[in-house]
Amino acid sequence: MALLHLLVVLINYTEQIGKERSHPHSIKLYKYQNFHKNLKHKAKIKFYNETVVKYLHGIHKIWDLINLLIGQTNNKTGIPETFKINKVSSNYPQTIANEVCNCS
Repeated sequence: MALLHLLVVLINYTEQIGKERSHPHSIKLYKYQNFHKNLKHKAKIKFYNETVVKYLHGIHKIWDLINLLIGQTNNKTGIPETFKINKVSSNYPQTIANEVCNCS
């Protein structure tokens, strides 16, 4: 129900472009945007509180959650194991390092 109401408000938002902020539709839109922002904030707080309580005895999981929140991860899945150097594929770390250093 709230999602449907949000869609209606967003459709009305496109009609509000160019109208003054004191227009009744604009005021309603800003109130709903604030309501949505507060609701999302409360949901995040509730989720993280429940997650911390769930992993209360698993300190490793809590640190993983903290690192996720601050954007610090050890995810190295995006680093390829082979590189093309002079149109030849190479998976030797020493060769790759030498070519990276020689790119100047």
